[in-house]
Amino acid sequence: MFYGSEVIGLPEVSAILGVGPRRAATLMQAGKIQGRKLQSGAWITTPDAVDRYARSTRLGRGRMMTPATAWGVLWELSGLKPSWLPASTRSRVRAHIARSDAEGLIRADAGRTSIGYYEAGDADAARPGLILTARAAAGTLRLFKSERYVINGYVRSGDLHAYAAECGMVTAIGGRHVLFANTLPIEYAGSHMPKAVVAMDLARTTEGRSRAKAVIALERLREEWVQAQ
Repeated sequence: MFYGSEVIGLPEVSAILGVGPRRAATLMQAGKIQGRKLQSGAWITTPDAVDRYARSTRLGRGRMMTPATAWGVLWELSGLKPSWLPASTRSRVRAHIARSDAEGLIRADAGRTSIGYYEAGDADAARPGLILTARAAAGTLRLFKSERYVINGYVRSGDLHAYAAECGMVTAIGGRHVLFANTLPIEYAGSHMPKAVVAMDLARTTEGRSRAKAVIALERLREEWVQAQ
């Protein structure tokens, strides 16, 4: 099932992004652009989904962080030590935080995880296998309230689409339920992600006032980090 006023295929995605159809298909297969593969083998998505991807990579090739480094940034901003990073990389991470603003951090974070949007599903059944984030854990940021009946989280193990299917969630472009691939370099036992991860995930998956508030929360965390150094 799909939600949205317009559906487009690979030729339109290629034209919007200025890439070849093969590259466009690769982005959709990897979950960088939320879409759906039809039984015919054709991929479809929406202009909004393509725009979200384009905005996330606006800084250009070579500026996107590796997943391990991007997680390190968010751990630092949450007041935690990214133990998986060597000292030299952690030094670069800290320098990056000091010279960036919230929007710069969001763009550099684009390669950290893949994201799936869904509808339907049972929140109570889905939550035990997830590390909550974004709208489901937004209360940790004080600017929001956590939404109990929204499924937003990182799968603790396995493929996010397989987990969604097990929980009765149906792929839906722009769906309110959002799952994230767990690319965290360490095992994490918490029920919800640290504050900076929650803020980043909100900024990357919401629009309008919600996104603006998430950016404010992320910038506050960055300013508090700078002041503490």
